[in-house]
Amino acid sequence: HLLESTHSLLILPSLKSGILYCFYSLFDTDILSIFILAFSEVARAVARIIALALDLDRNFFDQSEMLGDPIATLRLLHYEGKISEPESGIYGAGAHSDFGLLTLLATDDVTGLQICKDKHVEPQIWEYVSPVKGAFIVNLGDLLERWSNCSFRSTLHRVLVGGQERYSIAFFVLPNFNCVVKCLPTCHSEDDPPKYVLHLDT
Repeated sequence: HLLESTHSLLILPSLKSGILYCFYSLFDTDILSIFILAFSEVARAVARIIALALDLDRNFFDQSEMLGDPIATLRLLHYEGKISEPESGIYGAGAHSDFGLLTLLATDDVTGLQICKDKHVEPQIWEYVSPVKGAFIVNLGDLLERWSNCSFRSTLHRVLVGGQERYSIAFFVLPNFNCVVKCLPTCHSEDDPPKYVLHLDT
C-alpha cells in the first residue's frame, strides 16, 4: 500500500521535437519548461562525469541519439502526512530501481528517501538519504547498469513517511528513442564479456 498522493506528470518525448504536456492546469507551462530545461542540463553534466568514470570521451552521452535529444519525465510528488509501516507493507513508495539512465531528485527538508547500497545481499540494509539544501540526489537506473555491464549498479530505493507531509520532484532521464543500448566499448573485455546480449530483428 502506498502513501503517495496525487501527483502531476510532465512528459517530454523529445526536447527538440516538441514537448507533450500531461498535467493539471494549475501549473504555469512557461515556468515548467524553464525548469525542465535546467534539469536537463544538470542531467547532461552528471552524464559527462559518468562518461569519464567509464573511460569514455567526456561528451560521449551528448550524442543526439543519446542525451543530445533525450526522453525525460518530470513528476511532482506529494506524500501525505501519514506513517509508513514497512512490516505491514505500507510505504510512501515501495522498494524499486528506476528503469532509465538516471534520475534527479529535488526534495524538501523532510527525510524519507532510503537507499540499499547492496541490493543483492540479504537481509537488505536500508539507509536514509539526508536532504541537502540546493543539491540534487542522483539515482542511477537499470539502463545504466545494463549499458555499463554492471560497472555501475542501479539504485534500489524506497520512501518511508513519518507523519509529516513530504514533497519531491523527480526527473527521469532516458536516451533518445533511436538509441541502441549495447555494452559500452570500455565496459567489456575477454575476461569480462557483455552480460546482456543485444538481439536485433533482421
